[in-house]
Amino acid sequence: MYKLLIVDDEALTCEYFRLNLNRIDGRWELGGEATDGAEALELMEKEKFDLVITDIKMPVMDGLELCERILEKYPKQKVVILSGYDDFSFAKRAIKYEVCDYLLKPVVMEELREILDQTVRQLQKEQGVDLAYRALLTLSADARDSVSNKFLQALIYENNVEIKTLYPLIHRMKISLMEGEGAVMVLSIDDASLLLKNFSVADITIYRYILNRIAIEIVEQKGLGRVFLDRDQNTCIFMTGDDDQQLFTRFTEAAQTISAYIRGTTGLEVLVGIGCPVENGFLLHDSYGQSMELLLYSTISTESFHTFRDEEIALKMEKVKELQRNEALLKSAFLRREASECRPYIVKILDMVNPLTRLTLLRCGVYMICGLLKLNSLHSQEKSEKAMKLLSELTEGTAETVSREAALNICEKVISAMMERPVGKENMDLEPDASKNVVHRVKEYIASHYADPISLSQLSDLVDISPNYLSKLFYEQTGEPYIKYLTRVRMEKA
Repeated sequence: MYKLLIVDDEALTCEYFRLNLNRIDGRWELGGEATDGAEALELMEKEKFDLVITDIKMPVMDGLELCERILEKYPKQKVVILSGYDDFSFAKRAIKYEVCDYLLKPVVMEELREILDQTVRQLQKEQGVDLAYRALLTLSADARDSVSNKFLQALIYENNVEIKTLYPLIHRMKISLMEGEGAVMVLSIDDASLLLKNFSVADITIYRYILNRIAIEIVEQKGLGRVFLDRDQNTCIFMTGDDDQQLFTRFTEAAQTISAYIRGTTGLEVLVGIGCPVENGFLLHDSYGQSMELLLYSTISTESFHTFRDEEIALKMEKVKELQRNEALLKSAFLRREASECRPYIVKILDMVNPLTRLTLLRCGVYMICGLLKLNSLHSQEKSEKAMKLLSELTEGTAETVSREAALNICEKVISAMMERPVGKENMDLEPDASKNVVHRVKEYIASHYADPISLSQLSDLVDISPNYLSKLFYEQTGEPYIKYLTRVRMEKA
């Protein structure tokens, strides 16, 4: 509950707040009453109030002097002044003491309700900013937390090598991860809400970091569970409980609190997936896998919160598998650089979205963009921003409900733009240093991705020159075709 202090020498005014405050806004309670500024300051020394509403003309210490004293002693205190029509000149003078607002007497219920609601929003935003700031200043986790987090990462990815390496440390340090049932919840910033707010895609890393620090503050500081990052920088939360109901309640409360802070401080939405509980820590990959699939379901849904207790969980899982199948076919068509071949799979993906709004279209578009960029390991900031910006621009001004034809047209334009080759680079001559840098980047990429399928087209996208020119340049610099070099590297690594 938020506490209000009313300062007025008129008994009727105090009685009005006493009888009506909680009825006007259930989040507020009357925490104190004072008949003048001096009495109000005495109360403020003993107790903290979220809002002070003060009259101006009072004996002993008037409202203006009280505002001045509050600004000196409690600079963050929210203050609203009460003013009769004849006192309006005084109300204007009080602005220099940084009062938040003013109410005219007699108090109008709707005006008071608006001020109370506005104050709550300001307080929540300030609390969130303060929490985010303190989270950003938090030092790295100590060795105990680091080992636990790495072990959890190994468990969700079934990395047996790391599990075998870290388990003796976990046992020796007597770190208990599982008591009763355990599960994993995954949280991710909704990129679509980022585009709706016209925020820069380049800032997504910052928002992901803030999400992670806030989760640590809320979950770990209260001893509710452990927070760690997966490979895609999603925030994962591991909790234990006596049964499914207790786990569901704990996860839900944590997710709602974290989402409220992010929404209040940034205006962004958080996507939430809560996986099924497991009885053995070595089965956590099942819980994580389901949470990621539930998170993926948000791509074709207007909802942001999905859990293992959803009534239609089986149907959702089937739709996610269908979505993944269509995405795989879209990737194959994209690799062949045939825009017309991509169309049927874009249609199939869009047909799964219900309802088709700007939000769900953005979510769906972001999903396709990220998948295609990762396919070629081209998830560079510049390419990502360009594709996301185009998607956002093409969806601006669309109706609340988007037609299938319009959505298809938008997605085709974005994917076609991603296929475009750099213009004017076919026969250009690079400076010697630039040529060496291009070949060096290609070699570095091959060295770190030799086990993956690598095509000349893929490499040309990496360095932004045409395949033919890259082939010629690579041969000039190394004395061998790129495919021969790639084969040799693979043989040596083998």
